[in-house]
Amino acid sequence: MKRTNALKKICCLLLACLLLFSIALPVFAEADDPAPIIYIIGRTPIYENPGTPQQRQTPDAEQNEIIDAVKAALPDLAKAVFLGQWDTYADTAYDLIIPFFAGFGLNENGEVANGSGPLFRWSEDTISTNYKGDNPYTYRFEYDSRLSPMELADQLNDYIEAVKRVTNKDKVSIIGRCYGANVGLAYVYKYQTPVDYAGLNAFVFYDQSVTGIEMLESAFSGTVKANKAAAGSFLEGLSLSTGNAALDSILPLTFKMLKETYGVDITVKFVQNFYDHVRDTLIRRFMKTTFASCPGYWAMVYDRYEQAKQYIFNEPGDAEKYKVMIDKLEDYRTNVQLRYKDLIADMQGAAVDVACLCKYGFIGYPLYETSNDLSDGVTGLAKQSFGATVSEYDATLPASYLAAHDSAYISPDKQVDGATALLKDTTWYIKNYKHNSFWDSLHPLLNAICRQKGFTVNSDETYPQYLMMETGGRYPVFPMTADNCDPEGKIVRNGDDTIKQNFFTRIIAFFRYIIDVFKVLIRK
Repeated sequence: MKRTNALKKICCLLLACLLLFSIALPVFAEADDPAPIIYIIGRTPIYENPGTPQQRQTPDAEQNEIIDAVKAALPDLAKAVFLGQWDTYADTAYDLIIPFFAGFGLNENGEVANGSGPLFRWSEDTISTNYKGDNPYTYRFEYDSRLSPMELADQLNDYIEAVKRVTNKDKVSIIGRCYGANVGLAYVYKYQTPVDYAGLNAFVFYDQSVTGIEMLESAFSGTVKANKAAAGSFLEGLSLSTGNAALDSILPLTFKMLKETYGVDITVKFVQNFYDHVRDTLIRRFMKTTFASCPGYWAMVYDRYEQAKQYIFNEPGDAEKYKVMIDKLEDYRTNVQLRYKDLIADMQGAAVDVACLCKYGFIGYPLYETSNDLSDGVTGLAKQSFGATVSEYDATLPASYLAAHDSAYISPDKQVDGATALLKDTTWYIKNYKHNSFWDSLHPLLNAICRQKGFTVNSDETYPQYLMMETGGRYPVFPMTADNCDPEGKIVRNGDDTIKQNFFTRIIAFFRYIIDVFKVLIRK
């Protein structure tokens, strides 16, 4: 009898446990099988004749082609400098440079008319069903970055719906990096706003360019401004190798001397004078047929958008000729870009987690007014963060400012005040991390933001608001403290990740930079 009663109790206990487990199972399943993360990259390389034996990346140029072009332009450049024949030089330089961009520009409607495009292709059959929980980049959306975010939003929606079907999920989280943030926000406007964000779990702005990239702003608006302070820091930061130990030891001192004397000043004046002479001929014509023919690049012009339209579409009849493309620009500008704060607020109101990840610690290209401010080497930190207050590259915030503001949001290196950022409690800042660097060490933070509801800069002491990345980025990020960062605001170097190249190769690379500068802005 006692044995029977004991058996009954055991059975009751087992049934109770089974019942409890069945009730809790959906909760556990949700925690272990979260919403898939869609990673929208910043840029996909563009090819002429993609997928064929004749495919060739565009824009691109071999070193010997660049050398030949420079040599061919020198006679007319000399005439321009000494005789003032700048229009002749502009025509010559355009004819020499434009072949390197063959197939890159779009037609007057902002459409691909030559068969060029990315190599990326996907189908529902190729989408992995084996979700890698430790890798937030499992579902990776690539696209033609020349196109309007509004067009790409349609493609992204098709991709997301396919991922949902494959994973049997109703929601996704989105990580939009650089231009990917523009595309992601256009998707939110077109496909999530009508359903009150029902299909969205989280949205992460990562190195975002919704509020513009300064270099593009200047180039599109014809307002390039050589910055002496930034040029000095940029030059001093170059690590060049000639292969000669004695010369290698002299070069840094030479660059430092140039920075501290009139060397940089003279160089900056020369560059500015050169630009001013070709601004309305060579530069505008080049921009109009290449990057400014692409609605995708226009989407990264924010503060100087109207000025850029006046500069690029300057000829009689342009308003009519480019009407279709201008309408595309205005559609994104009006409904998404200028409404980003409203869209973010609406997402938050619908319980969507919205966060921002920023990189800094590097000098920008010294060709725009704010290039000496903190940057990831491409995008200014103030823009990336939706409004954080930042210092210059080689300085800290003024002592009077630090004394008057909440120290809880001030970075340990005294270079950033996150209190003024739009998402002040869900914006992370990572120092020593370049724009075009991508390392697995950031995966845990991205996963936490996308998978832990309500995750903020105060949720985990492992990931406070301010973080450091070991130089080279291969090591895990770690909290920034007053002890591991330079109080003067300069970069803490914990190793040498600089790729040393032959000095003369770098000189050639300078000329290649003219061609590649826009490519590097939104590299994947």
